[in-house]
Amino acid sequence: MLLPGALPGFLVGLRFALAYSVLGLVAAEQVNADSGIGFMINQAQTYDRVDEIYLGLVIYAVLGLAADQVVRLLERVLLAWRPAFQAR
Repeated sequence: MLLPGALPGFLVGLRFALAYSVLGLVAAEQVNADSGIGFMINQAQTYDRVDEIYLGLVIYAVLGLAADQVVRLLERVLLAWRPAFQAR
């Protein structure tokens, strides 16, 4: 069976892909957006609203952490059969 052997590598790739997709989201919204979190941060910067800037950064951080936790949960469920695997 090929799938069980490839699953750990696939999940590592998925974690990296989700991390880079969140970074891409941040960059794209900061460069050219007329709505969304990046737009909110840019508007807050224009009007010196530091609290809104921090709120936007916290939202981005929560999105990144949530994406990582989803993959960790998948690892815990899908790799429970491996003797060397220790869920954290």
